[in-house]
Amino acid sequence: MTLAAAPAGNVADALGIVVGVTLLMALSLTLPHLLSGKRALPLWLGSALAGHTEFLFLGLLLGPHVLGLFDETLVEQMTPFLAVGLGWVGLFFGLQWDVRKMRRFKRSHFKIAGFQALVTCIIVTAAMALALWIDHRSGGHMVAGLSLRNRLILAATLGVVASVTAPIGIGWLIARHGARGENTQLAQFLAATDGIVGILLFGLVLSALQPTAVIDVPGLRALSNFAVTIGIGIMLGVLAHHILHGRWSAPDYLLWLIGLVVLSSGAAHTIGQSPLVVNFVMGVIFVNLSHQSERVTKSLGGAEVPFYIVFLILGGATWSISGGWAWILILPYMLFRALGKVLGAALGPRIWRLHFHPLPQLGLAMLSQGGLALAMIISLGITLPQEPHVQALETIVIVSIVLNQMIAPTLAHRTLRRAGEIRLR
Repeated sequence: MTLAAAPAGNVADALGIVVGVTLLMALSLTLPHLLSGKRALPLWLGSALAGHTEFLFLGLLLGPHVLGLFDETLVEQMTPFLAVGLGWVGLFFGLQWDVRKMRRFKRSHFKIAGFQALVTCIIVTAAMALALWIDHRSGGHMVAGLSLRNRLILAATLGVVASVTAPIGIGWLIARHGARGENTQLAQFLAATDGIVGILLFGLVLSALQPTAVIDVPGLRALSNFAVTIGIGIMLGVLAHHILHGRWSAPDYLLWLIGLVVLSSGAAHTIGQSPLVVNFVMGVIFVNLSHQSERVTKSLGGAEVPFYIVFLILGGATWSISGGWAWILILPYMLFRALGKVLGAALGPRIWRLHFHPLPQLGLAMLSQGGLALAMIISLGITLPQEPHVQALETIVIVSIVLNQMIAPTLAHRTLRRAGEIRLR
C-alpha cells in the first residue's frame, strides 16, 4: 500500500508554523530569565523594560520587514495565535473587576479615574481631528484619500488609545524607589482603573470602523456591532462560570481558561469583532458571577507572562514601521495626551472632593502606557487590516508608548518627590 504524498506547499506551511510556534515558546520561556537584571539599569531604561517592551522590538527584528525569520506567510498563518494573545490581555484585565473588591474603594476615586480618561480622550481627539481637518482643507498633502468622517474616526482612535494608563510606571517607582503617600496611591489607582473607559470606547470606535454590520440596523451600524461584541462576551462569561464553578485542580482550571480564551478569541475574530473587548467582557462577567478572582490568579501561576510575551513578539512581527505623516503627529500626540492627563487629574478632585488635596500636576506621574494600549492598536490591525492608514496609527501609538515609558519615570519621580513621597538617596 502506498501513501499519497502531501503537497509540498502544505508541508512547508505546516513546518513553518511548527518552527514559528516552537521559537515563540522558547523565547517566551527563556528570555525573561536572561533579562532579569533590569534593576541595575538606569531609571529611564529600567522602567521601559519593566513592561517587556523589548519583546515588541524583538518581534519587529524577527519579522518580515527586517530579518525575515518570520516571513509574511508565517505571520499571516500565526494570526490566530495573535488573536489569542489579545484575548488573554483582555481576559486578564477583565478579571480584575470583581465588584466585591471594588466596593472597598471610594466611588469618588472611580469617578475621577473615568473623568481623567475622558478628558484625555476628548483633548487628544480634538487636537488630532483639528490637524487632520487642516490637512483636508489644504488638499490632503499629509493624509490623502480619507473622508472627513474617517479622519474623525482616526482621531477618535488615537484619543481612545491615549486615555489608558499603565500602572506599571507607578508600581516600578514604589518597588524601586520606595514611593509612599496619598498622591502615589491616587496616581496608582487612577492608572489601574482608567482602562475600563478606554477599552469600552475602543470597542465602540472599532465597531464604527467596521465596513459591515453583523446585525444590520439602518443608521446604527456602530451600536449594533458593539452590542454584538458585548453580547458575545456576556454569553461566554456565563458559559465560563458554569464550566469552572466545579472543583477543578489548578492545571485543569488553567487548561479550561486557555480553552475558553481560544474559543472566544476565535469566535470574535471570525465575525470581525475584537478578541480584546470580547474577552474583557467575558472576564468581567465570569469573575462577578463566580467571585473566584483569587483562584484564577493562583491557577494562572505566572502563565500570563509567557502569553503576553508571545503577544508582543507576534505584534512586533506584524508591525510595519510607517513613514511620512505618522512621525509628524507623534510629538503633538504625546504633548496633548500629557495635557489631558494633567487637566483630568487636576480637575477631577475639584469636582469629587477627596480627604486631601492632590498635587495639581499629578497627571505628570501618569504618562506611562503599556500592554492595554498596545493591545488596542494591534487589535485594530488584525481586525481591520484593510483599513487605510492602520500602519501609520500603529507607528504613532507604538513609538509614543516607548517614548512615554522612557520619560514617564523621570517626570513621575520629580512629581512625587515634590510631594515629599520619595526620599532622596
